[in-house]
Amino acid sequence: MNLIKNTVSFTRKQSGLTLVELMVAMVISLLLIAGTITIFASNKQAYRLNEASSRVQESGRFALDFMRSDIRMAGFLGCVGPSKTVKFNNNIDTAKYNTIVGKTDIQSAITSYDGTGSLVGFDTVGAELTALGLTTGTSEEDHLAGTDVIMIKLAGGCPGGKVVSPKDNANFKIEDNSTCNIQQNDIVLVSNCSGGDFFGVTSNVATSGPAALTATLATGNNLNIDNHVSGNYGTDAEIFKFQTIVYYIGTGASGAPSLFKHSIVNGSFESQELVENVEDMTIQYGVDSNGNSSPNYYVLAGAVTAADWANVVSVRITIDVRSESQNVVQSAVNADKRLRHSFTETIKIRNRI
Repeated sequence: MNLIKNTVSFTRKQSGLTLVELMVAMVISLLLIAGTITIFASNKQAYRLNEASSRVQESGRFALDFMRSDIRMAGFLGCVGPSKTVKFNNNIDTAKYNTIVGKTDIQSAITSYDGTGSLVGFDTVGAELTALGLTTGTSEEDHLAGTDVIMIKLAGGCPGGKVVSPKDNANFKIEDNSTCNIQQNDIVLVSNCSGGDFFGVTSNVATSGPAALTATLATGNNLNIDNHVSGNYGTDAEIFKFQTIVYYIGTGASGAPSLFKHSIVNGSFESQELVENVEDMTIQYGVDSNGNSSPNYYVLAGAVTAADWANVVSVRITIDVRSESQNVVQSAVNADKRLRHSFTETIKIRNRI
């Protein structure tokens, strides 16, 4: 009898939970879940912020890296160097080049180029840039109004461009064209330490191995002013490809603002999107006013006189980069709440003395 009573008593004690106990348990569970959700949301936002910051830093670094290498080499003419006393000639007949090749943009790029106009800045896209195929607007690859533009001219790299067997001062053979990709009608520079000449290639050039470059055509359809370049160049000379490069902020394929490179590719100007989400670019130019190769002051492009472009010895670039994702930061200024950061770098132009 006692055993039965004890069993019944024990069973009643373990019969269940009261409503109060259930409510307390539910409240505790909700608090734990809320805490877990808060921690998760906080960690997720921190991750999004860190990822956005990394992307912005990466984009800023890439953008400056692209521009730095070309700006440093502005005015590069091979072994001629930066001396203003070295003999230099532009042999291109721009009228004939336009007629024969049909490339008005290339004609505009090479007109009157003598090495001194190797770096020029713009705060708007005017006739000079329009002639190269660049326009301001809202379509893809268009320049974004209110952002600065910089144009660089130089003799581009050609590792296989060593002259190996000059025939005369109108015909050259280079070591290996597979590293240079020089084609008929391309503009090239032949240069040694005494002088340099730009000329138009009129021969059908081999795509690889030793290649012959000719400055004249037997038919008379010459791209150059006369049948010969001005100097006699031996095996101490090298051949380089002429390059005109324009960096600007434009509308990218996704609709986002991007850094673009507008340059000569296979005989025509093309725009290449380099880095997405670069919103703005401001460029100041360091002018050497006393000839000591150091900038005396920095000004925007509109304040540099035509004569002073040859005295610009450094460039200070500031770019504004935004994150791809929205709602990354709390901001009362930016409605999209993207993370934004400015990057500034001062670049010395090596070929200015």
